[in-house]
Amino acid sequence: MALNAGRRKDMQAWVAAGAPLGRATATPEEGLRVVLAWLSYRPGVRSLVTRVTLELPPDMAGDIGWWLRLDLAGVPIESSDEVSTGMRRSCRGACFEVLHRIRARGLQTGSSRNTDGHQELRGIWSLAPERAFLLQSYVLYTCLDDSGYMCGPILELRSPEIDPQGRKVGLKRRQRQRNWDQWLSYEDTTSVVRCWIHALHIAEMCAAPAHAGFSSFAEGRLHPELEVHPETSWDELRRLSEAGQGDVL
Repeated sequence: MALNAGRRKDMQAWVAAGAPLGRATATPEEGLRVVLAWLSYRPGVRSLVTRVTLELPPDMAGDIGWWLRLDLAGVPIESSDEVSTGMRRSCRGACFEVLHRIRARGLQTGSSRNTDGHQELRGIWSLAPERAFLLQSYVLYTCLDDSGYMCGPILELRSPEIDPQGRKVGLKRRQRQRNWDQWLSYEDTTSVVRCWIHALHIAEMCAAPAHAGFSSFAEGRLHPELEVHPETSWDELRRLSEAGQGDVL
């Protein structure tokens, strides 16, 4: 459901749906514990994460909730902070149900598409770091337990500034004089170098003023049957999706 900070009717809908409220007190350490507990029950995912720390990502606000940095196996910590010449750093939203597959197989071209004139564009869509805050409004936040914490994952990517095959690397979008440009890269050129998780408590959403402008989409619990297995083919994923079924890890 959609949640807007300080909007009473959204919180009433959250309660009516039976979503967890947890305790009114919230600490960054508790948010960290929630994510670590989730990892401990998923050895396939845990083996792909080398370190979890509390840290604010570049270009992201820390007004509400806390940020967790997940360093990934196979990506040296020092190199994940660097952006090589000719490459660019970008961010993409995700959900917990697909994290294992993405880290195990890399990002893949899905069903999302856009058009530029008469040209259809498909690939890996992401946002420049200075616009990454926009991701928080459509990342799927998930309650991983009954503590009342909602967690939303954002992937940090690296891709070429100029595509080696001459494919388009961006789509200009403007709305009300704001820059909503999207970046575009491809399976064969894009790598995930880090995962950031935004953890906030439902009590914070209730207490925040409406003018805070924070909104999100959230689910009251994680459904393990919807977590996507790395080995499932794209055709099978499409069939399961159309049938409304999940794919257990």
